[in-house]
Amino acid sequence: MHGPTHAHGMPPVEARAPWGVGPPGPYYPYPRAALVSVRKLPRDYLLWSLFTFSYANCCCLGLAALVFSIKSRDAKVLGDVESAEEHGKTARCLSVVAMTLAIVSMIVSIIVIATSMTYIYNRFQEAMADAHEQHSRKSFSWN
Repeated sequence: MHGPTHAHGMPPVEARAPWGVGPPGPYYPYPRAALVSVRKLPRDYLLWSLFTFSYANCCCLGLAALVFSIKSRDAKVLGDVESAEEHGKTARCLSVVAMTLAIVSMIVSIIVIATSMTYIYNRFQEAMADAHEQHSRKSFSWN
C-alpha cells in the first residue's frame, strides 16, 4: 500500500462521499476517528501478594506486600497512575523477598530434617547392634 492510510490501517477510497456531495479526492470512511494515546495501567500484583500472604508470609512481608498491593489498586481506581505504579513495585519487591526467604527456609529445613533423620537412624542401628551384642553375650554366659 502506497500513499496515505487511515488511522485504522485502511487505505482511503478514491471516490466522493456516498451521498455524492463533497470535495474531490480521497474519502475516509471514518471522518471523526481520532488517535488516542493509551497508557498501560500499572500492575498491582494483588493475586501474587495474596498467595505470598497465605503461603509464604515470612517475617510479615506477605502482609506488607498485600497492603501495598491494595494501595496500588486503590490509587489505580482513583486515577493516580504514578502512585499506583510505585505501590505496585513495592508490593512486587516485598513479594519477591518473602517468597525467596520462604523457599530458602524450606530448603534449609528439608536439609536439616534429612541429615537429622540419617543421624537418628544410624544411632538407632548402633543401639540395636549393641543390644543384640549384649543379648548374645548373656545367652553365651548362661550355657
